[in-house]
Amino acid sequence: MNSIPFFAKFTQRIFWVVIAILVLVLAGSGFFIYEYLQSRGLSIEIQSPAEINIGVPFDLTVDFNNQSKSILQNSQLSLNLPDGAVALGASADQRVLIQDLGDIGVGSLSQQTFHLLITKDPNTVKQFTANISYGASGIGQARFQQHQTFDLRINDPGVSLAITPPGQILSGEKFDIKINYHNISQKTFSGLKLLLDYPASFSFQSADIKPTTDNNSWNIPDLTPDSQGNITITGQLIGPSNSSFTFGARLQNNILGQVYQINQNSAALMISQSPLNLSVSLNNQDNYIAKLGDQLVYTISYQNNSGVGLSNAVIKAKLDGDMFDFSALKTNANFDSITDTLTWNASNMNDLKVVAAGDSGSATFELKVKSGYPIRRLGDKNYSLKVSAQMRSPTVPDNLTAAETTGLANLENKVAGAIVVQTKAYFRDAASGIANKGPWPPKVNQATQYTIHWLITNYAADVQNVEVRAFLESGVTWTGQVKGNAGSLPTYNAQTQEVVWNIDKIAATKGITTSPLEVVFQVSATPNSNQAGNYQPLIKQTSITATDTFTQTNLTNSAAAVSTALPDDPTVQSAQGGSSSQGQGIVVQ
Repeated sequence: MNSIPFFAKFTQRIFWVVIAILVLVLAGSGFFIYEYLQSRGLSIEIQSPAEINIGVPFDLTVDFNNQSKSILQNSQLSLNLPDGAVALGASADQRVLIQDLGDIGVGSLSQQTFHLLITKDPNTVKQFTANISYGASGIGQARFQQHQTFDLRINDPGVSLAITPPGQILSGEKFDIKINYHNISQKTFSGLKLLLDYPASFSFQSADIKPTTDNNSWNIPDLTPDSQGNITITGQLIGPSNSSFTFGARLQNNILGQVYQINQNSAALMISQSPLNLSVSLNNQDNYIAKLGDQLVYTISYQNNSGVGLSNAVIKAKLDGDMFDFSALKTNANFDSITDTLTWNASNMNDLKVVAAGDSGSATFELKVKSGYPIRRLGDKNYSLKVSAQMRSPTVPDNLTAAETTGLANLENKVAGAIVVQTKAYFRDAASGIANKGPWPPKVNQATQYTIHWLITNYAADVQNVEVRAFLESGVTWTGQVKGNAGSLPTYNAQTQEVVWNIDKIAATKGITTSPLEVVFQVSATPNSNQAGNYQPLIKQTSITATDTFTQTNLTNSAAAVSTALPDDPTVQSAQGGSSSQGQGIVVQ
């Protein structure tokens, strides 16, 4: 009776044993196939120069040989490029080059060649990795891969580039800049272009080889190995004494219609002390920090160190900045309100007719800082006052090649920001979401609740380490109800009755282009008998301090003390508002 179930169970066991054996056989065969393909299936070798100059195109060839007894199916070759290597004709940021190889036959020997270029990092080694992935017949969808790496040493750019200005010049003096390029590689370069980057105050005058376009671009003819060329540029620089200016040179190569930068260099030029020394000061200081409404007294001082008398000298001062109040300008100079430029010459300053050797003097003018910031957009901040002064004379000492004797000086002074705190108190304040209770008008010995609002407006500079403080008056206590939009809330010290609000940072124009920062806290005030017939004081003067991150100065402001007069509460009729009746906030018995 039990033979049939026994036979069924025996059959099931045999079935699962067979399945297990098949799985093991397939797995084992796959393993051996994989091992075979890995060890003898495909060999990869990378052929390339051992070293290369930057900017010199080269070929990297990947040789591969199928030594297995199976066709390698749907093969794909990828070449990983290191940073600074590019494939000619491809995007400069393409880091992986992929080639579909199809099926690789048994015994097949093939190769793929990549045309490459190095654009940077001389005296380094860059590693290239070639990877071939493939499938094999008889093992399903499994794919295998082989890879090979190659290290390429990177040498200096194939075309060296040197830029040589004089070590020092005088402001306004003519000088030469020499450019040399030299093919140090074994390849002829075609399609080279030389580009120069001049300082903004450089005045180009001539070049011994005419520029191809503008005054800073030259197409270079085919440059054979070890050949070189030179270009000399003549010009002038006008700048303050001891200032430095940078000249840049770039070599580009056009290959297959794509431009590659293969070398660049730069050199600095210093303007030495001028024979005509000029300086500018504000309020007898070099680093004066201006504030709203400040009186500004500028002094432009000069001294003739040229050794000869300078005739018909002219001083110009250009004013730049949105915070100058030109309506308060006081000067004997000629003023051009279109360019905001002051000019002194012999007509309004007799000493400039001839400035004798060794003589010194000064020109002055006065004006004010505006009383408010011209803030219109979110980014209107960090205001400065700039004065660019220049003194010129057509008289030139014999040892100079300049067209005139020139002295320059610049001065920039920062304008500090401003921060304002307001204190407002309310009895009826539904908008705050805090409900106040108690008798109104306030009554002796009975508690009435009020909401105190602190609002912060920050003007023309970002600030940090902001702190707002105020003491509650006698008979006034903190209820613990507090809300705000600043991310931080005030805290209360019951021992000192002081409320303190600390804020890490506040962005410029907060409260001007956006809503001000605001916190609301509730207090409970109980008038005593001595306060009957008067307004009850609620909170003493509020002070705010902050650090201006633009000028690194301390900013302060304060708000007046607040009482039950509640001038900001529109629901309260206050005697201070002009009513003939007694204010509702006066304490009653």
